[in-house]
Amino acid sequence: MRGKKFEFISGGKHRDRTHRPASFETLEPRVALSGPDPAIAESLLLSSGQSDELHAQLASQHYFVHYDLRYGQELWVSNDEDQPARMVTDLNPGPADSRIKSIVAAGDFVFFTAFMPDDSGDVQRRLFRTDGTPEGTVQITDRIVALGELTVFQDRVLFYSPYSFLRSHPGEVWITDGTDEGTQRLYAAEREIAGEGPYFAVLDDRFYFRFGSIQKRYYVSDGSVAGTRPLSLSVSSRSDGVMSAFQLGSEHLLITERNQDVRIDQVKPDGSTVSLTEELRIQLASYSPLEQVGAQLFFADTDWKLWHSDGTLAGTRPLDMSGFLPDQNVRVTHLSAVGSRLVFQFSFDSHLASYDTVTGEFRVFPDSTPSESLHLASGNHYYFVSHGRLMRLDVVSGQLSEIAAFDSSATLNDLIAFRGQVLVRYTVLSQGGKTVVIRLLSEKGLGDVLAEIPQAGDDVIRTWVGKPSDPLIVTHGSSNEARVYRSDSPESRLSLLASTSNPFHYAGAPSRRDNHTILDQTRFVFTGEDSRIIWISDGTQLGTRILFSLDAMPDGTIAEAGARIRDLYAIDGKLVFSVYALESANGNRSRTLWAVDQDGDSRSLYRPGDGWGYVFDILGSVNDHLMFVTQGTTGEKLQTVWRTSSGLRTIEPVLTDVGAASRIGEFDRFDEPPRITADERLFFRVDPDYRIHPAILHERLTADAVFENQELWSKAEDASLYLTDGSIEGTQLLLEPSDLCLRDACWYTRVAVASELAWIRADEQLAQMPDSGELFPLPESLTTSFEPLGVLSGNWIATDGTRVVRWDVETGDVEQVFEASAPNSISVNTIFAGDKLFLTTYPADKVFVLDGTVGGTHELEFGPQYHQKSIYPAGGPEPGVIVQSRRTDGGWIDHFWLVEAATETVVDLGASNLRTFTSLPRPIGMHSDILHGGAVFAKKSVDVFVDSPGTTIAIEADDSTVKLVAGDEVVQQFSGSVAVVRIDPRVEQVTIDLQALAESTTRDLDLHVPDGAAIRLVGRAGQRIVYTSTDAGVLIQVAGLELEFQFESSISLADDLGVLHRDLRASPRSDRLNLSTQDGQPTFAFDDGMRAWNLVFESSSDLVANDIRVNLLSGKNEVVVDPSFDVPGTSNGIFIEIDQAVDGVGQTSLSIPPTFSVSKWPPDAVVRRNDNPKVQIRLSVENRPFQNPANRYDTNLDGSITPADALMIINTLERATLHKSSWPGFPDVSGDGQLTPMDALMVINQMARDHAILSVTNDLEDKRDVVSYLLLDQPKSLL
Repeated sequence: MRGKKFEFISGGKHRDRTHRPASFETLEPRVALSGPDPAIAESLLLSSGQSDELHAQLASQHYFVHYDLRYGQELWVSNDEDQPARMVTDLNPGPADSRIKSIVAAGDFVFFTAFMPDDSGDVQRRLFRTDGTPEGTVQITDRIVALGELTVFQDRVLFYSPYSFLRSHPGEVWITDGTDEGTQRLYAAEREIAGEGPYFAVLDDRFYFRFGSIQKRYYVSDGSVAGTRPLSLSVSSRSDGVMSAFQLGSEHLLITERNQDVRIDQVKPDGSTVSLTEELRIQLASYSPLEQVGAQLFFADTDWKLWHSDGTLAGTRPLDMSGFLPDQNVRVTHLSAVGSRLVFQFSFDSHLASYDTVTGEFRVFPDSTPSESLHLASGNHYYFVSHGRLMRLDVVSGQLSEIAAFDSSATLNDLIAFRGQVLVRYTVLSQGGKTVVIRLLSEKGLGDVLAEIPQAGDDVIRTWVGKPSDPLIVTHGSSNEARVYRSDSPESRLSLLASTSNPFHYAGAPSRRDNHTILDQTRFVFTGEDSRIIWISDGTQLGTRILFSLDAMPDGTIAEAGARIRDLYAIDGKLVFSVYALESANGNRSRTLWAVDQDGDSRSLYRPGDGWGYVFDILGSVNDHLMFVTQGTTGEKLQTVWRTSSGLRTIEPVLTDVGAASRIGEFDRFDEPPRITADERLFFRVDPDYRIHPAILHERLTADAVFENQELWSKAEDASLYLTDGSIEGTQLLLEPSDLCLRDACWYTRVAVASELAWIRADEQLAQMPDSGELFPLPESLTTSFEPLGVLSGNWIATDGTRVVRWDVETGDVEQVFEASAPNSISVNTIFAGDKLFLTTYPADKVFVLDGTVGGTHELEFGPQYHQKSIYPAGGPEPGVIVQSRRTDGGWIDHFWLVEAATETVVDLGASNLRTFTSLPRPIGMHSDILHGGAVFAKKSVDVFVDSPGTTIAIEADDSTVKLVAGDEVVQQFSGSVAVVRIDPRVEQVTIDLQALAESTTRDLDLHVPDGAAIRLVGRAGQRIVYTSTDAGVLIQVAGLELEFQFESSISLADDLGVLHRDLRASPRSDRLNLSTQDGQPTFAFDDGMRAWNLVFESSSDLVANDIRVNLLSGKNEVVVDPSFDVPGTSNGIFIEIDQAVDGVGQTSLSIPPTFSVSKWPPDAVVRRNDNPKVQIRLSVENRPFQNPANRYDTNLDGSITPADALMIINTLERATLHKSSWPGFPDVSGDGQLTPMDALMVINQMARDHAILSVTNDLEDKRDVVSYLLLDQPKSLL
């Protein structure tokens, strides 16, 4: 029975609503309507809210890590407070971070670690040192550095390189002074665990560490290999390690954690140890306080009993308080050294007390009751906080004074010792928000204000003073800005060293992830790896070029380092794309729309400054119109849906004042383009009441986190489904909210599109017919888990992963046409070809073909040795599929078949008879290929026979057919893009119309031609043609067309293509190139010893103002210029180059007749015809730039070998500082890359071999001693 129709809605509720309500799918993730870029905000917060380890002071220079939009996170340096800081160097060029993790100053350098790639591209943590200049910033070693912090020992730096199986080295402890000779490995342990590495406890003359995962030991070292030795301490567990070390006079104490207990050991000079905690049965914990005062160590045990030690067993005992306090069980906390006194706090009443280590006197301060852990010792004063009051205790006089009182609106943050003074940092809360204040403490209380910094909710403000004599550094990180301040004196306010602003960006739907699209029948476009360049290609290397670059964007848009190209759409023969970049008008980061034609001319389609807000989403393209959405930034922030007009001349509003319009369903699949379209209809949704909660503006959240937090969004109570054909009148409301929403939930509806079907997944699933607005409820049997595949024989085809069914819309019948042998085994890889459906199943690994009828399904057989089958659309006019499989007998080898849909004939293509047009050519450095138009082309085999010898064949083409014509008779014809054509040996000449072929669907022809055949090329196509020697013959590339002529020994090519740029490329083997004139036309003949071919230019006038480039590649090549060679009327000449440098071998030899001469055009040699100087050959030999290619002994280019050639070498040698670009002639006779006296001797020896009369001139006589001296000297390298 026919399903019930649903009419388009013009307003109000549906009149006859017989189906249940549905729910609406969640929108794609959005970010805040106006806020900072979350990724940049995080970088700014981390960069300026960093830990103390990301600062270092070297003399007066302060080094710190700072984030800049242009350079990312890098190392910066400040000389003083009066001038801005500067970046040391952009270690990781561009906006990428160097990920600096540790900075220390030692000796004359600052050392730091950064994540950088090695020569193989492996990114690991490396060690660098710097003197504050770019040239003085160098990597110290190629060793990987562990994640722990760098440690300074005696003006040197300790670091750990973790165990690496791949690099075949164990875990290693290293020390360096920043030089190669001062960098040495101290110790290595087999298979030390990776990670942060050991902690180094450093004293004046030694340091301690725990090392090893197999033989775990504690070690002591004086910084030398010989002085690094194990201690007698045992390691009982993997978590054991060094905590700290103390030097008490001549004694050393080592604090370790063993079996979760803290132990104190005396370390003797011979490496033996005495455990003080074990001998005296002292129990310590990780929270137990330890404090050194002079030559004594004070610590509290787990019972909070106070002990002291001079580093020996006899000198370690509880502190005797019997004459001071009767209760010997008193508990103490918070140990602090104040001069020669120990200040501690009683736990029972929180009073402070002191112990004089010189006199042994105890003193209690009953009025002192610290209420917080914040405290500072400076001179003889002890500062602490007591119930909102900042107090100062003079431990000598016992005077206790209140410096300042703070109410509940202020919070004390830090106490800072700075240049003999004390600073206090506190936060004040007012109606205007929070303000961080840094003030000087004076004798009378709070003194001068050094800084007042407003603080937002999640801002991070930190202060840093390495030593009391170092400058004060304050960092302020927020989601909008990072600032670094400095002060060199307690009397001066903070000065700004560096700042970075984070431009705001706007909310928007995610951009398309697959940045490529088909432009027309023969070309496609794609972006490079960094998404800053758009390439256009016809599938060949020759036909691939840059169409658009962000570096050439028109004025008005800042193409800064972070700008990226997104969302490529082909519209009316042009390319439309979005750019995510900074806008100069307002400094905001958002998307703009641009269009570029095939000539590379670009213009703006829409920018945020155009008055309707910014680009929020791109809905898709339909019928050569792009549909997109803009978001208003003022008032109610409503949206507008737009379309581009015909020819992209302008844009027109389609819907106005909507809440949120967006795409539907999955948009990041491999579909091309990723849009929800069916039979020239585009579906999208509109949520008029979708709003963002104001709280989102105060949260620093990523796009995903924003949408996951549903409380930040108000519910959509009026979600509607629209469709459009790209016109204003064709944009209509399809289903209103009452048809889609279930109670108050509107989150789960989507539209699935297959072929021309539209399958609307609501609470009741609906289907829309092609070319109509009719909506049909799906049968109940299809509403659970079935997804549409397409239309076959007038029936709708769907699958649930196990079964394939057909649905007859007219009768309502649903019938099963296929069931897989295993549940959910039907692959998503299904292809409609002609009137058949092809699909694969796994793990059975089978290929099936369906005609859509019950019983019309059968399996295609390929043999038991073939596995892992995949199917692809077959290119060409005849529908079909390509089956790819791997055979297991004789190795895993790919094998291919062509299956013709009409006859289901299986054609065995073998392992290589296949062509895939790729949009990402390998020379551009991309990592993956995509199919041109989604199709794989099988090469057709075509045989051409003629009746008599000496026949001429003409190859012509129209839009769909290639014809081979002999006289007036068509002897063969075929259709398709790729073919192998075998031509009868009796054919003498083949004429090919390249223009007709390039305009047809033909892309690739392999032409097997008879030996000695003459090939004539006519019909100019494109701007450039390339002739390349191959292993089988000659390859021609022009205008997206590739023709390979395969022959046994030789052929002749005649170029009658008009004005073109021409490239001639020899084989990688050794070649002989002969330049001559035949029948008055210039001829280039190549011979690599296996095959020979010559190229004749039938009209030399076509060469006027066009360059001919001949690339000889590698090998030992020979260029022979015939006396007849001439190119009448040429102005550019001929350029010949060797593009593979070979040191000392593989020199190209040049033979020229007397009618030609050699001159120098640095750095090339130029061969000119004497009677026609415009006929010139520029010979560029990379491995012989200063050797005469025609006669290496003729160094001064006068055409003969004379003593003057040797004299020129000697004079050049005497002027050793002369740069090579200024050298006269070609003095490198030996071709060894050096200029030496041997070059002059070789000239003299050659003259002797030629029996030349050595009439020594006066000049040469004067140089005899020089020659003798230089022959004994070392060779001078070329500058």
